[in-house]
Parts: sequence; C-alpha cells; structure tokens
Amino acid sequence: MKMTRPSIKVTQMIFFIVLLVGIQFGTTISDPDDRDESNDTDEPDDPEQQKLFQCVSGNMDSKRIRLYLGLDNLVVDCMLQKKPGVSARQYQNQLKLYTSSGLLPTMAIYNSTNSATFPFKLIMNASTWRVNVPRYNITINTVAAPVDEWYVEFSMFHGFSMFSSKGSILDTLKGTLLDVAREPILQWTIGEELSSRIIEPHLHRVLKLQVSQSPCAGDVAVLAPVFAPGGHTGVILSVTRSAFTAQARWFNATRSLCSLINEVCVSGCAGISIVDLKLTNCHLFLLTNRGLFISQDLLSPVTGTLNFTLLFLPALAQMDYSATTLWFSSQCVTDRIYFSDDTLSLISNEGEGENLHSRCLYSKYPFTRWFLCQASAADIAKNPKHRYLSFLHDRHQHTGLLLSHTEQKGAMVSVFGVKVEDIFQRHTKFTPVILDFQPRGIFLLDNHVILYGSEKHEMGFDKALALQYLTDHTVLLHENAVINDHANGNNRQGRNNPLTVAPASHFSPNHVGKVVYFSDGGMVVITEVFRTHYQGRFSGAIVGEILEPIKGASLNAEPMQLCDLLVKKGEPEGLIVTLQLKDLDPSQGFNLSHVGKAVVAPGFSSYLITGLVHSGSALAKPTMPALVLPLTSHRSGEWLLFHSAGRGSWGMKEGLCRHALQSLDGVRNNALMRINVREELNFTFRAFMSDYSLSMVYHKKFMRVVLTNPLAFRVTARHSWDDTNNHMLTLTAFSHLCKKATTTVMVYIPEASLLCRSSSFTFTLQNSCPEGLQIVYVSQQPISDHEWIHTDPVDHMENKRLFNLPVNYRPPSQLGVLIPTTDNIYNADPSHPHPRQHYPISKNSGRYKQCAGKRSAEECGCTDRLKVSPLAINSDCRQRVLRLTFPVTDFNITLFLRRTNHADHPLCSPYFVTVTEVNNRTSWKVTGTHATPTMDRMRQYFEDSLKNNLYNPEGLQISFYGSELFHLRISVIPGVVLCDLVEEVQIYVDEPPLAFPTQQLVNNMAAIILGGLLLVGFLLIYNGVAMPTKSSIKTLLKKHKPTISPTRTQNSTTTQGHE
Repeated sequence: MKMTRPSIKVTQMIFFIVLLVGIQFGTTISDPDDRDESNDTDEPDDPEQQKLFQCVSGNMDSKRIRLYLGLDNLVVDCMLQKKPGVSARQYQNQLKLYTSSGLLPTMAIYNSTNSATFPFKLIMNASTWRVNVPRYNITINTVAAPVDEWYVEFSMFHGFSMFSSKGSILDTLKGTLLDVAREPILQWTIGEELSSRIIEPHLHRVLKLQVSQSPCAGDVAVLAPVFAPGGHTGVILSVTRSAFTAQARWFNATRSLCSLINEVCVSGCAGISIVDLKLTNCHLFLLTNRGLFISQDLLSPVTGTLNFTLLFLPALAQMDYSATTLWFSSQCVTDRIYFSDDTLSLISNEGEGENLHSRCLYSKYPFTRWFLCQASAADIAKNPKHRYLSFLHDRHQHTGLLLSHTEQKGAMVSVFGVKVEDIFQRHTKFTPVILDFQPRGIFLLDNHVILYGSEKHEMGFDKALALQYLTDHTVLLHENAVINDHANGNNRQGRNNPLTVAPASHFSPNHVGKVVYFSDGGMVVITEVFRTHYQGRFSGAIVGEILEPIKGASLNAEPMQLCDLLVKKGEPEGLIVTLQLKDLDPSQGFNLSHVGKAVVAPGFSSYLITGLVHSGSALAKPTMPALVLPLTSHRSGEWLLFHSAGRGSWGMKEGLCRHALQSLDGVRNNALMRINVREELNFTFRAFMSDYSLSMVYHKKFMRVVLTNPLAFRVTARHSWDDTNNHMLTLTAFSHLCKKATTTVMVYIPEASLLCRSSSFTFTLQNSCPEGLQIVYVSQQPISDHEWIHTDPVDHMENKRLFNLPVNYRPPSQLGVLIPTTDNIYNADPSHPHPRQHYPISKNSGRYKQCAGKRSAEECGCTDRLKVSPLAINSDCRQRVLRLTFPVTDFNITLFLRRTNHADHPLCSPYFVTVTEVNNRTSWKVTGTHATPTMDRMRQYFEDSLKNNLYNPEGLQISFYGSELFHLRISVIPGVVLCDLVEEVQIYVDEPPLAFPTQQLVNNMAAIILGGLLLVGFLLIYNGVAMPTKSSIKTLLKKHKPTISPTRTQNSTTTQGHE
C-alpha cells in the first residue's frame, strides 16, 4: 500500500478514459499508418511467441483468458493453431491422432480452497475439443457473496507441464474464472445508469482516477474519475468485471447522494465531487467533498438500486473532506464471522507546517462505531505536528499500525490494539519506532512490517573475520569488534580500553542464505547468525557451510607457514595470546601487514592478530579462549594464515539457487485451509537440493516454520528424512478453540537463495466452518430430487410417500385446524385465493417471500432446487412434503454431517441439537434420544441460555399427536462449530381420525343405536313375537307394479257392448 499516490498526467488519464469509452462501442485505437493492416490483435507479432494450443469461450471478452461463470454451464473450446499450408482434413486427422492416443486437453479450475479438473471431448463438426461443465460441478451456491477468485489452467497434455516451454504445445494457458452470478457489486445498479457517450465531453476535465478493486475478484473494480471543479459533473462511477479491458457499466450517483445531503444540510450539494472510494467485502464507501457515504449491505438478497447512508463523524465535522483519504486493509473474506476484520480508516491532513491539523479515524464492520487512531501519546506531546500517512489493520494480532511523519523526527510507526471489547488494550503496544527517512509505503508481510522509501543504506564490509573450522564442511566466522585495536603493539591490557567495547553486529537474520566469498578463494553460505558474542572482542558470529574450499595464504606469499607455531596464553582467562614462530629469523616473522589476519588451526581455536609484541611475535585474540592451553604448539602444515582483514578481502552476495521445497499433499501456495473445531489437518513438505547435489550434513533440518498467530491453533512439527537424506517436515494443526482465529503458516528454507522460486510455502489456517459443511436429514428410504419433483414414490405397502400440498396452504395452529396463524405459506400462488381465512387472526397473517410482489406462481422463479428445499425461507416454492399416516409414534430422525469432498458421517456427540416447530405447533414431542452423562452436563450448562432442551442426535425420535404439516427445525447448539448448522424436516401426517368432538359423537351414537336394536330384539323374543324371517322381509319390501286402466263410465260400457 503506497503512502503517496503517484500523480497521473492529465493526457494519460484522458487517453485511459477514451480507451474505456471506446471499448463500449467496439472501436479500436491505433496508428493511422496501420489502418490497412489486420486488426486481429489476438495473434502476437512474433511467430515464435504464438500459442500452438489455444482455448476460447463464448463469454471471453479480452485477449487474456477471462472466463465468466453464470447460472448456465461453462463451455470452453480448445484447438491447435493451424499451420500455414495445412488443410482442414489434415488438421482433423491430427486431432483424431491425439484423441485416439488418449491425449486430450484438460481444464483445471482452482482457488484458495478447492480445485477440480475437467477433460475435453473431441467435437468433429467444429474441429475442436470442447468441455461443458455444469455450474453445480464447480459450485452449488448462487447467492451473492464474496468468493475466492477462481483460476483456470488449460493443458494440452495433463501432467506434462514440467516439460513445457514458451510457445510449445505443452505450454500451459492460464487465466481467471469470475462467478458473475455471485460477485456482490455486479448485482447492483449504483444510481442512474449512463451511456458511456455522455462521459466523452467531460474527458478534458479529468484530474485523476480513483479505483478500488474487489477484495476477492482481481478483475472487478469500481472506478471514479475526479473532475476539475466547476463543471457540475457530479459523482460518476464505472463498474468493470474485466479490469476495464472490455465493456463496463457507467452510473451517475449524484441524485441519490444529493437526496441524503439535502435532508441534513441547508447549503445543498452543489458542486459535489468524488474524493476517494473503497470497495470492501460487503459495502461500497464513497468519500465526497460533502461527506462519507456507506452503501447498504451488498450481500442483501434483494438487489436493484443500491442505497446509501450519509455518515456523520463528529471528529471530522470541521475538517475539509477534500484533504481526506480512505484506507482499507483489503482481504478476501468469504465467511461472515470474519467480516469484523474489515477495517476502514480515514486520514485527514489539512494545512502545512504550524497550521497542520491531522486526524485519523478507523472503524470495523459493521462500521457503526468510529475510534481515534492511538498514536504514541508521549511522542505526540513532544512533537504534536505529526502528519498521518497510513493506517493498516493486522487481523492476526488485532492491532492497528499507524504511520506518521514529522520534519524534525522523521517517520514513526505506532502499533495499538483495536479490539472494541478490550478497551484497556487500545494504547500503543510498544515504543514507537523512529525512522530517519521519508516512507512512501507500508504493508504487512507475514509477521513483519515492511516500510519502503527513498533511504539508501549500504552495509560496510570493513571488519575482519576470523575463520574457525567446526567440521570439514562447516565453519564459524567471527566478526571483529574493533579494527586494529592493538596496532600500537604496546597495549597488553587492551581489553580494558573503551575502544574494545563490541559495537552492534553488521550481520542480521536476513543474511541467512547469503554467500560470503573471499578474495583468496572460497565461498561459504550462511546458515545461522549470532548477533552477539560471548566475548566482548567480537561483535557476532555466523555459521556457514563451505560451498567452495577456503584458501589460505600461499607459501610463496607467506613462507612463515613452513615453521612451527607456538601459542602462549598471556593471562589466565586466555583473552590475549602471543604467537611465536620457531626457528625463524625475527625479521621474517609477523609484521604490521599481518594485523587483521587470522591464524587457523583446525581442531583448535583460531587467533585473530591484533598487534605486535616484539620483532617476529604477535598479539592475537582467540575465538574460543576456553580451548587455549597455557602453551600450545602447532607443527608446520597444521596451521595457515587466513586473510579477511577489511574491505576487498571478503564480500557478501546472493548465491545461486541450490534448494527447493515441495508440498506432498497437493496444497497450493497461498492456499486458505478452513479447519473445523476439533479437527486435525496434516501437511507434509520435503526440502531437497535442487542442484542435484547432496547435503554435506547428515539429517540436516533445512526447513523452519513461522506462525503469525501461534495461539490460534496447536501446531506440532515432526522432522524426518528419507533414504536420500531429504528433509521431511510434517505439520499437524489441531483446532482447539471454538472461536474465530486465523494464522498464516510459512514453511521456508532459511539458507535458500532469494533466486529460488520454490524455497518457501505459505498457507493460511482459518478456524471456521469448512466449505459446504451442513447437517442433513436422510430418510430410511431416500428419495431423489427427480422423484421428489416428477414422480410418486411408494413404500413397500404401496402407500404414497409424498403429499401434494394445496395451493397457498398454511398448517393448523393450536387454535384449530381451520385457524392458521403462521406467516409461512406453502405452494404459493398469488393468483389463487387463500384458504382457511375465516377469522381475523388468519387474515392478518401469512406472508409471501419468493412470491412477494408477484402476480402468479410462474413469476415467482421457483427452481427445482427451491422446490426440494425444506427451509422455511423457501416455503413459497415447496409443493410436496414427506407423507406419514396416523399414528406417528417414535419416528426416527437420522441426521448426517455432510461436507464437500467428504463422506457423510452420522451426527453424534458433541453435536447436540435442539428441536423446534417452525409454525409454533405443539402437538408433537421428542420421545427418544441416547442419553449420556455428557448430554446431562451440557443440559445443565445451557439451562439458563437455551430456551429449549438439547438432545443427542443419536437415537432421536419424535411422536406426532396431530395431523397435517409439521415443520421441524433441528439446530446444533452454539459453541460446537463456528457456523449455524440447521436442518429442517417437513412431515405431513395423513389419514387422521376425526377431530374432537366429532369422533366421540359418532362412537356414542353408534353404541346407542346398536344397544337399542339389541334391546328391541330381546323384548320381541321375550313376548313370543315371531321374529321376521328373510322371506317375510322380502315380501314386505317387495314392490308391486301398479295396474293402470281407463275409468269405466256409461259411455264406455255402451261402447264396449256395441263392439
């Protein structure tokens, strides 16, 4: 993060805006002389740089591979680059040859937590390879949320990438995949949408560009051009999904922001302009010259026009917002419990010199409370004119880092706690660090604070080094504390001289891995640094391994090495010794040119020559006085002179790469590993010599581990070595705390050169719910989604297992079957009437969710996924539920713990659960659970905090005493996992007995009728009355056909007689 933002020339910014606007309409900016040439910019000019293997997608809109994942399948085509003169038939034969050999392209999709590989298929009609990946094979989620950025790699031959070379057929194509259906900012309209043509007349007034990138998606950003005052341009924003390489959306947010300003400000918002902006995981901040605006939650399920709120900050009420900047410690957070780590700060610097007024405020999610940055109170009191430059938040240590600067004292870094609950820990953590240069930036790297600026610091190599052999391939180099401290040759008590006090060592732990080389020959790689020395006469020491043999002075240059050497201890402590040559003319002995050189005797202490005693003898200080005897003799050939006395005799540089580090678990570098509570993860790494040499040390520990937050997890390391002496490191991480915690683990080889590409491995452990962790109810006879929607499954008794709910159904309440009171509506259809609305309490309840504001069920957008979802939030789309017949007693609820890429496990202790009824029905009861002492203790512990009893999910049984729909919600108790594990089960109890008192009345009437018949029969028999027989009853009930004839009259009689 830079402290001072580089100024951009107006002409460059105008060109950039013109480029953005031109892209909207498909125009191309090119040199007029090149108009007649081909406009195909996808092909590189150099034929050797052309990709022989290419992949395209219908959603790609730029030269670099950028794929976009919507709600549909992801379709990508790959092909071989056609060579000149190759016919279409020859090209197809080549594709067939590769395919018949099993050589097909593959597409690898991965992010910090997941990875998957998909093979292509040959499409002969199109002469390409094609892959068609359903969305659910990549991700099953569709709701808007921050998503770890996906990366894609296309390989012609999977597994051969190690043999690839640039421009070859094995060259891997890389790109990104953006989930446009979930990226939060892409789901919103920020004010009034504009055509990019409207921006063109104002390009000459652009002063600078403010851009804020999405924390999770590198290609998604919000851009705000800052216009010169006086043009009434307002607040113009642009949102891109392709890093402004393709079409972007433009918005004018002036009207929506001004409506908020007019409510609280009398002066209105004339001349409003953007100052800065920041896009966080769930909010968009707009800093204008009229105030700071925060958007609504970008993760809201209801999208549309983005609403803003004007924040009133009393600490900045009298400040000029135009002199204020926003700082955001950007990090991609995909788990809502970690949103609280999002920290935004405002730094305002108004005036100069004695008139300087600086303010620093910060706030954490949900950005409702703002605090003053806590700089060092003592230092501010001494010099109050501090100019605040930057504020960063360290999410591992929960601290804030405030960088400030003064003309007199230079830069200062203050570190203080930012936990709101730790109000007494918000003071500075330690004494501020004063730096004597003007910093330009600050950022966090693992557990280091990195500042960079214009300082130039060179290490001085003017101190002598005393060489001492530890083994035949390991040496110690002791750094001399004082140069020529005995050059006068007379100060035998030089150890009491103030000049001999050891200054700070020039070596630091950062020099591990550097190579020390000597002018006479030889190289040593530093493996360990000691910044202090147990002797005051040496500043420090380094341990190194010999890369090239270290050469001493030649016999021609120093013939004295042919003589025996006598070492006399000058005092009991052995801090000063005298070196004397046997059988040698004093004129040919030690002289002033030997001061600063070292006498090296392998197996003994080495001696750094510091002065002369008399002709031919020298004073020296031993590197290890405890090894010095009162009188020691070294024969010729057992000692040598070593020259490293100051600048030019030795130096330090970055060595060639000799090491490599490899993860044996397939974990990618910079991966985010989510670990569940009480879960254990293992990671194995191997360090080896990349130059195919062998380590000279048997069972050497190459790797080291650094944790940014050691208390977050229990991390243990186990070292081992394979048969070829390669160092193996196994890390075991155990999550023992049920609270959010994050630590970055860095495994590295300290002595590896910075030129190595794979000498360190970094990943993050996050204590949170693993992706896809959920509890699910599985019936004894599972029903597939297809059966649930399209068929009528039956049990072994041919009874239907699913019940079709009526339209706009609501279950009964405790007031009665015909008096529903719940707000949940099932199988919703706004075009149909609501049944069972006979009472006011029923008419005033019941709310649509998915169908809110819709006119029919077709407009509700109920997908198959929503239709099979048992959650109450999706009740509008729920059409069918599990059916059971009355009575339902001791019904088994079998729950499983489900996780992505893991097998289902039965839910058991300590995942204790509570059971509630969503619609507040009471005619049910938990009648069975596996009681354990742990469950009893947990019940006592949660007796006051939980409103419901907790149960062991093992052996969970429920009995239903009512009828129709029961909607149960089963929740894991808090404190077990860091997310809400909830499962909902819907059961319809069918074919119940008649409701009270109807059933009792029917039973009583039947008993009375039956008793009356029996009594009448008894009385008839008792009085001798013949009982009716079957034939008599038939005769009684037999119906005779009526006879119809004309009425006889006189006329009719006469007529009949005449006839």
